[in-house]
Amino acid sequence: MSATACPPPPSGQPVQPQPQQPYRAQQPGAEHDAGGHRKRGPWTTFPYPVLCVIIFLALGFLCGVWHPAWIVFLTIPLYYWIAHIIENDPNYRADQR
Repeated sequence: MSATACPPPPSGQPVQPQPQQPYRAQQPGAEHDAGGHRKRGPWTTFPYPVLCVIIFLALGFLCGVWHPAWIVFLTIPLYYWIAHIIENDPNYRADQR
């Protein structure tokens, strides 16, 4: 026999499949709305991209720094990454209840 050969089929009783737990839909509670979707907190619902546009326009019109001001838009993913970390923190969630 070669090393890549399949092992022989097991002899004796066939293996019975284990019973599986039935699917349970998420119950609406403190963390989910009536539709089963997770509630979004104030950090993720804040319109940060709109704030970035306002800051960009203010820096452009008032200071004339249009070119370096575009870096403000690079902070949008950073903001939502930090907001996600904050809202998933167990201590923050416990304070919200």
